[in-house]
Amino acid sequence: MIIGDFPRRIDGNAFFYALVHQYQTLSTINKPKILIVDDESDIANSVKRGLEYRGYTVDAHTNPQKALENYKVGEYDICMIDIRMPQMNGFQLYVEIKKLDRNVRICFCTAFETEYREEFHRVFPELDGRNFIRKPATLTQLIARIDQELKKKQISVY
Repeated sequence: MIIGDFPRRIDGNAFFYALVHQYQTLSTINKPKILIVDDESDIANSVKRGLEYRGYTVDAHTNPQKALENYKVGEYDICMIDIRMPQMNGFQLYVEIKKLDRNVRICFCTAFETEYREEFHRVFPELDGRNFIRKPATLTQLIARIDQELKKKQISVY
């Protein structure tokens, strides 16, 4: 829709809503799709809302088993996974997701970074230890990390 396509006389509200819709559509083009898995529903939902407000497409799960059951190969650009969760911890979920989708980028979210970093290196020595996001993180920090991970993904594709 181009502004010139509107008739000469148009309801001001309709014009405004048409422009907002066009902006929202254009602003979500090429935005990554993100999967958030955190057993704390308030964290999962607030991060989801914040990223969606910034134009990202986000799925959030509070149960790692459900996240795995609903995982769609090739659908997500990045997964943000809490480490300390019941039923299945973040490292176990990582292993299962990577069995399904080798191309997805994964970041671990934790308030206990140093404790898990050693375990991470021991279990996954081939991976970059900078895949941790320390909780609490601001939305700006999360977006910066998402952008860093996506740049790594683009470099590794070529």
